[in-house]
Amino acid sequence: MPPRSDRWLVGLAVGAAALALGTQLQDVDPPQYADVAARILRTGEWLALTDMSGPFLNKPPLMMWLQALAMAVLGVGSVAARLPAVLLLASTVGATWAVGRALFGEKVAWGGAALTGVAVGSQLMVSDPKVDGALTAMTTVCVALLVHARARPWLVLPAWLFGALALLSKGPIGLVLPFVAVAPEWLRGAFDAAPRPWWRRVLAVRPLMGVLLVAALSAPFYVAMAKATAGAAGFLLWSQGIGRLLDSSGWKNDTTPLFFTHTALWAYFPFSLALLPALAEALRARVRRAPFAVSPQRVVWWWLGGGFVIISLAKYRLPQYCFWLIPPAALIAADFLERHTGAWIRVLGGVLGLLTTALGAFLLVACFPPEVWWHWAWLGVLGAAAVLAAFGPLSPAGRLAIVGVAFAGFYQGEIHRRLLDFQASEALGRRAQLEEPTRGDLFFADREPLYSVAFYAERDVRRHTPEELAVVVRQQGTRLAIAPEATLEALRSAGLQVDALLRAPHFHTSTPTKAFMLARSRSSVLEQLVLVRLSLAAPSP
Repeated sequence: MPPRSDRWLVGLAVGAAALALGTQLQDVDPPQYADVAARILRTGEWLALTDMSGPFLNKPPLMMWLQALAMAVLGVGSVAARLPAVLLLASTVGATWAVGRALFGEKVAWGGAALTGVAVGSQLMVSDPKVDGALTAMTTVCVALLVHARARPWLVLPAWLFGALALLSKGPIGLVLPFVAVAPEWLRGAFDAAPRPWWRRVLAVRPLMGVLLVAALSAPFYVAMAKATAGAAGFLLWSQGIGRLLDSSGWKNDTTPLFFTHTALWAYFPFSLALLPALAEALRARVRRAPFAVSPQRVVWWWLGGGFVIISLAKYRLPQYCFWLIPPAALIAADFLERHTGAWIRVLGGVLGLLTTALGAFLLVACFPPEVWWHWAWLGVLGAAAVLAAFGPLSPAGRLAIVGVAFAGFYQGEIHRRLLDFQASEALGRRAQLEEPTRGDLFFADREPLYSVAFYAERDVRRHTPEELAVVVRQQGTRLAIAPEATLEALRSAGLQVDALLRAPHFHTSTPTKAFMLARSRSSVLEQLVLVRLSLAAPSP
């Protein structure tokens, strides 16, 4: 049937992500990036980025620039900090459709776009907005432009433009991924309207002009950072990028080269179970020594396979690295589903729908019991998706995508919000801003400061001992601080009067534990943070 249902699913996937817009930012990285964006607005400095520790050398600037633009329109807050991630997801989905349409046709294009939008990894790039969403969007648009340059050669220069933006998203990997995807088939002549020598194919991508365009767009940022901090440009371009791959950056963790194999199973849900047989089919073809024919469709295989090898070789591996490869993986899965239609797809969709409904019931019953009765309606949404996946008039890819849409909406609209009810940052930061709108640093008493508090309080946060805070109060007068409940007595012993303004439960929600996730044991692991007003204690009579 025509893929009209998939068009609706594409919109619903982006709409489900948009449910996260008002949710507070989860520590650690997202509020740090948002805080850098807010400083751009306060200082007017768009190139030499800073955070509360000084020059910001963690990542290139594109995501922070987009957040700063959103904050200039909407004000500093969660919505403006997260809106670019939603728009970047929409861009990724649209570019995936463009690649799919050029290589496979309308049905696969819409199916692949829908699967890209609903993938768990895609939704996490919105709920936990880091620079990876920008990298994924820019590289996907770059690949789409290069694929379409087969018929419209002038699109090569815009492709270089988005390559430069990808470089400004997360460093050199932004140029490597599109090259790995397109270069093999481009050089083999898959995009030629008529036979021509290989060197003419190289010249067709206008490499000199492209390199100059990338340099012109990216150089101002790297030059400004180099002027602000010695070695900053090299650190950003090497240590934070290729250096991690070549083991020269100092960044390592104890994962194995197979880390992304099992990570992709959940990150590419709900289409990972269709991707597996697609990969097996391709492997069988290679074992049988089928001709490795020149074909534009092989772009998605180079894209996924080459990118997967690169990230697997890195010495420092994080789950979000495999999120970058969701678009080609989704297109491969959608193509496989279109070529292997049958009752098994209905069964697969129905089973996945039932499993997500059971997971939803567990999360509501055991982890986050609804505060109002109508929150139970999410189980109806998940159950309806299971029925549609098994019996509805949907395309093969749509049967999996409808399950993903329902689960994405449930996660973004209910679970993620409830999870962050136990991160105290926004409540404490907003109250501090209200109580002390024009003062300087906000202090943490004997506790590691939270970037999320810094963002919502719109000021720097510093760690001080109770004795150091006593000195500050003697010098500056009454000040605000955030202290664990257990530290209040130490503040009093340092000669301070402690007036509690707000108590809030807190947990480091980016690393949830079993005890935290289960409602019955959660209270045992929650930390009580208190916003206090400190003044000198009256002398004893």
